[in-house]
Amino acid sequence: LINETQARIDKLHEGIGAWRNVLNYTDTTLAQAANGELEVLKQLMPDELMDQARNLDMSLAPEASADLKTYDTISFTGGGHAYEYSETSDSSESSVSGSASSSHLEAGLTTEVKARVTTIGPWLVAGGGVKKELTSSDTETTGGQASRKRGFVLQDDDGGDKFVVRIARDPIFNTFVFTTVAGSSKCPHELGTYAREQPQITLLEQPASPVFPSDAAVFKVMLFNDANEPGQYELFARDVEGADIRMNGASLYKSHLFEQMPAYSQYDQTIYVRRANNKYSYDFKLGFRSSCDRETFLVTGNWPPNKFASEELALTATF
Repeated sequence: LINETQARIDKLHEGIGAWRNVLNYTDTTLAQAANGELEVLKQLMPDELMDQARNLDMSLAPEASADLKTYDTISFTGGGHAYEYSETSDSSESSVSGSASSSHLEAGLTTEVKARVTTIGPWLVAGGGVKKELTSSDTETTGGQASRKRGFVLQDDDGGDKFVVRIARDPIFNTFVFTTVAGSSKCPHELGTYAREQPQITLLEQPASPVFPSDAAVFKVMLFNDANEPGQYELFARDVEGADIRMNGASLYKSHLFEQMPAYSQYDQTIYVRRANNKYSYDFKLGFRSSCDRETFLVTGNWPPNKFASEELALTATF
């Protein structure tokens, strides 16, 4: 029994070690891709731009051919459209196809490129933000030649989001490695892009000394939308231990909504804190956050609050 238990422990340690090796390899590969150290996919030019580089007979203009081969990033926007890419390889040749516009293209090169815009249904559910789907078919053998098809889909459901993504190849497994190099996003904000929601809260005034138990402790704050577009934000209080916290007569136990707060605008607000039990000191958090983040992730519980577009003040009301 002891030997059997030890064998299971050894097997578990072996599995943990193997998984750590996988994680370490993944981190290393992602870092190499971000630093431009891996081979990148090229010839990803969308069809409408490729067509502009053609002669009247639709042949590829020689002076543009070299430039088109250098494009190694994909730009796409949110709102339901997707960029699809697939490639088929066999023992003698390979073909590549991608989607970014509505027309088709025969490149006339060793590597064949196609592009179009498609609408992806609800089956694409790879987490929040940028959607990535990697597929690989089984190897097929026809007439003595083996072929394999690989591909991916890039999509974001949020209208207004924009992404520029570089795709590289894993040096060992030949799979795809994605690096977001530019763009703008929200709900949630994706690393490597401009944050479309940037709520900020600043303390302007607070009581300089304890206030009378029958009075309200008054705090003045400035709420600021530091993003370059309007946003919907919420002022909220949390970790409140019995205090009555209000703004404009309304309790902040439920968040107060600011709809379509203009870009780079600020609102000055006055907060009143009163005793609601026999305590004389109350510590609490006053915060300003993205309404979309709260509705989408806090309610469903699948996104940690520290990932929200949010800022908080730690305050104390003393009586």
